[in-house]
Amino acid sequence: SGNLWLSCNRGIIKYNPDKKFYRRYTLMDGIQDNEFNTNAFLLGAQGEIWMGGNSGLNIFHPDQIKDVPHQPIIQFTRLLVNDEPFQTPVQIEELSSIVLRYGKNTLSLDFVALEYSDPSQNTFRFKLENYDQDWVNAGTNGFARYANLPPGYYTFKVKAANSDGVWNETPKTLKIHILTPWWRTWWFYLLCISTITAIAYGIFNYRLQQALKIERIRVRI
Repeated sequence: SGNLWLSCNRGIIKYNPDKKFYRRYTLMDGIQDNEFNTNAFLLGAQGEIWMGGNSGLNIFHPDQIKDVPHQPIIQFTRLLVNDEPFQTPVQIEELSSIVLRYGKNTLSLDFVALEYSDPSQNTFRFKLENYDQDWVNAGTNGFARYANLPPGYYTFKVKAANSDGVWNETPKTLKIHILTPWWRTWWFYLLCISTITAIAYGIFNYRLQQALKIERIRVRI
């Protein structure tokens, strides 16, 4: 199938040079040991591969190695706002949206993938819409942090793949609204413009009345 099967001191690796993709098989996949011996390998007449290591022998046929088909379910486990736990009456995993005051704009999220074939190898990618230009590859680190977000509407999305690279393309989402401070709202700008206009009109009207008063005195004289 165009794959290279490599034994090493960290398990067995299947590598596809065309796709530049690899899959590592470890103790969680049933191999006898993570470390294999130099030159302890054999390609059998029927296509089976023999690989020997510290604790015995693994014999398998590459065509019989199937990826785990189960897509991981994604859950949020922790949400910090300004590095403090976010107080919510519901469980974090049930949150679908939050509204934050201006100044409460540094967010940290922890998330997990509920797929246990080899949970240490579950991988993530995430994106904050209206902030990130593209998806961020997080590897096996289920954590994201955004500091000093400007006011606005955002949607945090996270996807996960199981240990065999099968992705759940339906992301877990959290809608985030960071409120605009009152001094940056449209009604405050409108109030400022109205106040300045009223002051300017008052000054103009006062000067006009003073000029008319002086003119009346001159006419009387």
